[in-house]
Amino acid sequence: MGYPSRGYETAASFDASRKVLLAKVHIAKKQLGLDDETYRSLLRGHFGKDSAARLTNAQLDQLVRYFKHQGFKTKPATTKGQKPADHDQAGKMRALWVSLYHLGIISDASEKALSAFAWRVTGGKSKNGKARLQWVQGADAYKVIEALKAIATRQAGVDWSPLIKDYASGPVIDPRKRVLEAQLVIATKLHIAFDDMTAALAPIGGTYRMRRTDYAESDLDAAIENMGNHIRALQAKG
Repeated sequence: MGYPSRGYETAASFDASRKVLLAKVHIAKKQLGLDDETYRSLLRGHFGKDSAARLTNAQLDQLVRYFKHQGFKTKPATTKGQKPADHDQAGKMRALWVSLYHLGIISDASEKALSAFAWRVTGGKSKNGKARLQWVQGADAYKVIEALKAIATRQAGVDWSPLIKDYASGPVIDPRKRVLEAQLVIATKLHIAFDDMTAALAPIGGTYRMRRTDYAESDLDAAIENMGNHIRALQAKG
């Protein structure tokens, strides 16, 4: 048996490369949220064709590189086992998203739900929204953060203005206190029992004092979570 001809190897490699490129194009289309109309318009604008199958391998490679520039990752995002976004702005977005959950505004505090929200805010299908929170940075992250704050203010009355920590240091930003204050108003309107309120606030001494300056962040987080549990339970009762 002789070795395959050089020409056969070249044809096989060409076909294999083409299959890989076409697969990447279709994964990118789905990952970037492109509908058929937007996708075909993009192909016509760049290559004068309305189907990836009609593109040359060189053009397919060019298209994949274009998609990568738009945020496409060759390893598509998965919800199972996916590493959470770790940049600073992701932490702020995540904290605000969890706050909406504890304020009783949303029912799903997961990273997947936050990513879906960020994707919509950054453009969704029509404007190639960012499909993963890891990619939502800079101006996009600012837009998402402001959108989350606006929802908290509009639906739960959260006041994000600075608090006076003490008269010597002047105003400081203390978002945890602001979230807890809004929770207390909501819980009161929902007629939370006094004993439940005291128990929820146990991490910070059983009561909340605006002027107190020595609350630990972890204690405030625990109180916010406790209050959130009560708020959702009361909302469920109607």
